[in-house]
Amino acid sequence: MNPLNSLFATAFVASVLAASPAQATTMARTMEDQGGPACQLSVPTTSTQVRPRASGMRNEGTTNAFVLCQFTATSTPFTQASIVLASIDGADHNLSCTGMSGYATQTAYYSTFNIFVRASDQAGTSIGWNSGYFDPSLSTLPSRGFSVTCNLPPGMAIISTFAFYDEDVGS
Repeated sequence: MNPLNSLFATAFVASVLAASPAQATTMARTMEDQGGPACQLSVPTTSTQVRPRASGMRNEGTTNAFVLCQFTATSTPFTQASIVLASIDGADHNLSCTGMSGYATQTAYYSTFNIFVRASDQAGTSIGWNSGYFDPSLSTLPSRGFSVTCNLPPGMAIISTFAFYDEDVGS
């Protein structure tokens, strides 16, 4: 092949490759945290019996306490966020938890669940929020900011938090 044909062939191949649209690739990711470090008392005090432990944020006291679990924001909104609750006193419990998607400086969306946790459920009881609980027209939660507040009764623990999202990893 003569040098001029070689030059045209190389230029043609380069132009075809440059003109091809890059395909975005996303990867499903899961972010997990243990309930102890992920959650805190809504009103911190030293006289409470609610404590972060290696086995979760535990209410070892005799009264309900509001506990807030914060989810670290990612580059994209979550497709779902959840917490896992467990009985630590051998009794069944009812409680309520409210998921909040948003920030104080923008519209915040709220969704509350009333949950029944069986003591016999050794793996814990998971509750989760997806876009359908806030805005069914969305495929993700309305905001990158997400938190859950539970009115945690005595004998209950939040043992873990999970967030699911799709990350753009390029082409």
